[in-house]
Amino acid sequence: MNPPMRKHNSRRPEYLLNDDQLTSRVVDLLIALEEMDADAVRALVDPDIEWRNTGLPSVRGSKRVERALTIVSRLITRYEVVEVLTMTTDHNTVSSRRREIIRIGWFAMHLDVDGHYTFANGLLRIWDDRFSYHRLLRGLRFGPTT
Repeated sequence: MNPPMRKHNSRRPEYLLNDDQLTSRVVDLLIALEEMDADAVRALVDPDIEWRNTGLPSVRGSKRVERALTIVSRLITRYEVVEVLTMTTDHNTVSSRRREIIRIGWFAMHLDVDGHYTFANGLLRIWDDRFSYHRLLRGLRFGPTT
């Protein structure tokens, strides 16, 4: 028998989210970022989200994350997840390794990113993207947009 649903919250309680649902939310986040869809990102994140990025200060709170993403979306001309190499779950955390391209005009950064996404009450609470600056420098490309 399933535990009762909470009436005051239309979101499913965390204990009802299975591994497939958690990985699906991460995929939804990556798609929303590719499409620069602020509403879709907003629907996936917890008000107390913490966004961590290698070498950069953490961004805390959904409003600040939204502001940071707005600034980033004005700078980049294209963001693309080229390949998801692995995606695993452990309780309420999804870990992924992916290859992505961030393009700013004629300049492109090819990144290998280790993403760790921790959920609370079905929403993304900690978003932690890690990458190597050394490998980033090796992956820089200059040239016309494709």
